[in-house]
Amino acid sequence: LGEAPVAELVADHDLNCLVAAGALGMGHISREEIETAWTAFGPGAWLAVTIHESVLGPEGGEIGEFFAALRAGEMDTRVDTVERFRHRLQMAGGEIFYDVVVAQREG
Repeated sequence: LGEAPVAELVADHDLNCLVAAGALGMGHISREEIETAWTAFGPGAWLAVTIHESVLGPEGGEIGEFFAALRAGEMDTRVDTVERFRHRLQMAGGEIFYDVVVAQREG
């Protein structure tokens, strides 16, 4: 996302949904990148992401802070769903959990 012309792509293609599957935090997409991308979308747009449970919570650093801001209604966003699910099992049998987050831009 860092070099992609997100605002231009959103406008040129009339996009109304930002989707990311397991790509936030943990050395992947940063808070600055997801926040810049999300602010390019207009009212009524949807945000749908899956995110590792450790990144979503308070210990999740900048990405955790971003989602805390969304939950607080910042960035003209209403979070509709946060639901934990078992993403997969480790080879040793341990479970790995993610959350699905669905939000909508208001305004």
